[in-house]
Amino acid sequence: WNAYAREDKVGTFEPSTLTTFTLPGAFGSAYKLFRDPFGRIIAANIELALIGRLDPATGQFLWANLLEGVGDGCGYLFSVGDVTVDPEGNIWFVAQTSFPLYCCVGLAPEEQCCWEGSQNFIGVLHHGAYYTLYLPHFHSGGGWWTGVALQAASAEEPVKVRICALSDDGTFLGAYEEELQPCGKLVDMISTLFPDLPFPTGWLKVVSEAPLRGFVLYGQGTSVAGVAGSARSDVLLQFPHFHSGGSWWTGVAILNPDLMVNNLQVEAFGEDGDILDSTTWSLQPFEKRALLISDLFPGLTEEQGSVVVSPHYFGATVGLEVFGQQGGGITGVRAEGPMERAF
Repeated sequence: WNAYAREDKVGTFEPSTLTTFTLPGAFGSAYKLFRDPFGRIIAANIELALIGRLDPATGQFLWANLLEGVGDGCGYLFSVGDVTVDPEGNIWFVAQTSFPLYCCVGLAPEEQCCWEGSQNFIGVLHHGAYYTLYLPHFHSGGGWWTGVALQAASAEEPVKVRICALSDDGTFLGAYEEELQPCGKLVDMISTLFPDLPFPTGWLKVVSEAPLRGFVLYGQGTSVAGVAGSARSDVLLQFPHFHSGGSWWTGVAILNPDLMVNNLQVEAFGEDGDILDSTTWSLQPFEKRALLISDLFPGLTEEQGSVVVSPHYFGATVGLEVFGQQGGGITGVRAEGPMERAF
């Protein structure tokens, strides 16, 4: 923790003065922090339990007793400025204290406060589960089955993995944990990992201490399709092809992995790029919808095209699509965000 530098006062906080916290437990510490367009910040763990919030009336961010001021009589009230989450999930924030930054205990009263007035500083709150993999749809029942395949990318150390099952409306249904050996894998049916699921459909969130590779498998009869998991959500989600008509069908699943309502514009384009139809959705936090293109756009007159999903204002989504032919096989692909330029 490096203190904000002034011309006459420059210093570094020692651990005994201000503490960084790594939340306890390999997976109890997994969380995500969000800031909406109005500056409100919410943090929750993967079981959706709140671990912190920003009071918009006072600008004070409350970390639910996980981040505390240290010092003799010098409690800290944090007024949070900019907040960001790095690729490993650590929260970095710029804050300002409403009291002296720290106190020197044992000195004369006029010397106790080492720095007077409000000061800025940069802090980091470490993420306990560094990697996330979204599997935005499962279907177990009604002739369908779903399996999951995960492999530890590390060839050096075992990796703890936690698979969280959530319902279509975002209700937390349960979790399965396993430690994978270096380059080891887990392959199993959803019905085996979660034998008591109250709903046949839902979605999976996988968190781990090290990178994972993984995909979800869908089966019906003798047909099987595999779709790779998504390590991130995207503001713009693209389904580059659908085929709906005759003996063909296409289904899509769209997930809102965030803690805020996501108002979406869903558009269908023809092969020449013309807009064929559009609709609006409002996905609640952690809600997922899966449906056929023919149900999403019942008025389509063209059998083939593409679909683009974008937020009205703020938010990101995860998705996949599955293609099938009546009496034939099925296949699936992950929805993608905009292509990034390579340098």
